[in-house]
Amino acid sequence: MILIAILQAFIAAIVKKTAYDNVAIYYQLLSYYIIPLIAFFIFYAKKLTFLIDSKYAWIHFTRGTASTISAFCFFYAIKNVPLGISATLFNTIPLFAPLMASVILKEKIFFNLYLGLFIALFGVVLILNPSVNAFSAFSIIIGLCSAIFMALSTVLLRYLIGEKEPISRVVFYQYLSCTLVSLIILLLSKIINVNAPGLSTVVYSNMSYIIILLVLLGMLSGVCQLMLSKASQYLTVAQLTPLFYASVPISSFVGWVFFDQSMSFFMILGSLFVFMGICICVKRKQGIVMLMLNKIMNARVSNT
Repeated sequence: MILIAILQAFIAAIVKKTAYDNVAIYYQLLSYYIIPLIAFFIFYAKKLTFLIDSKYAWIHFTRGTASTISAFCFFYAIKNVPLGISATLFNTIPLFAPLMASVILKEKIFFNLYLGLFIALFGVVLILNPSVNAFSAFSIIIGLCSAIFMALSTVLLRYLIGEKEPISRVVFYQYLSCTLVSLIILLLSKIINVNAPGLSTVVYSNMSYIIILLVLLGMLSGVCQLMLSKASQYLTVAQLTPLFYASVPISSFVGWVFFDQSMSFFMILGSLFVFMGICICVKRKQGIVMLMLNKIMNARVSNT
């Protein structure tokens, strides 16, 4: 999950960079989903019937819709606010996911998770504080919406894994549904605004560079989704979502290095509280890493 957080920070950086080059959000969104889908069609061409055959198709498409809306809101926030702030808004996921999981999945929430979330959220407040007037209330709402919809997506992912849906099918449906929703968003954007910018607005000399970035965006998306689906086999939603917090200080650092977005004293202090909260969230009688390893080993033993 920490590696996913690092990759998410670089995904945010790519979105920020392509936004600077006038690439519209709906093209970023489509690249984010259609490239992994193409890869699935190539590598799983002989297993498409197996991938499509699911009695939970409506849940897959509901999850895909939630994920796409979340990504659209996240990309919007990235475009309009500093990376560290947009990551902070997105990573309020643990505020919503455990509550949704307790209702949908009947998962228990332990005291250490409440304590860890409180400390991590205090760090989030410290990070937001110096920049609270730097962007509009609308941008804040959009950023928080990205977290709400991603929380729903994460809970539905955990439900599908609990119902023994194969990871390959879960990821395939994710990108199939997200690509379809992204195409709908693109078409609606063109219908509503006939003058909506296209890729032709990018300076011609930068076109190949932008295409490389968009392809890389899609590749990183695929890797993150596979890793997230795998992690969901071994962790509850309440254990899983706090680890997303790690992308907040990482995104702040990337914004500082690559986009000259300064890291204030409050950002650094807040990042320390975020990491402290993560440590408390994952601390139980045995650590989450050991818990995952034990479950993996037990699964292997049962299969032999």
